[in-house]
Amino acid sequence: MVLPPKARRSTRALSRKKQTIARAGGHTLPDRSVGYPDIYVAVGRNLYGRIEFAKCQIKLKRKLYRYLVWKHEGRQFSFYMGKVKILAPLSSSAAPAPARNRGTGK
Repeated sequence: MVLPPKARRSTRALSRKKQTIARAGGHTLPDRSVGYPDIYVAVGRNLYGRIEFAKCQIKLKRKLYRYLVWKHEGRQFSFYMGKVKILAPLSSSAAPAPARNRGTGK
């Protein structure tokens, strides 16, 4: 006697993780080598009135949000700079098809 295959216990569909549209390292393409300049922010003035600077860097959080991050006197500071703009299309199939020119047929 052959038994039928076992059914799933739950009739609900399997849950899928949500994927963000941003690719890893969305600010540059992985095949390009890019050199970044050193970035500094003014953090205050010393006793003699000179401006003190701290070296900072740009960090991506969740591959989508850009922050300027630096440390000063043992504390970490950050400044939100906005969302990453991805200029390259994700795939060619997602782009709409171009409209065709239709002649009058005379």
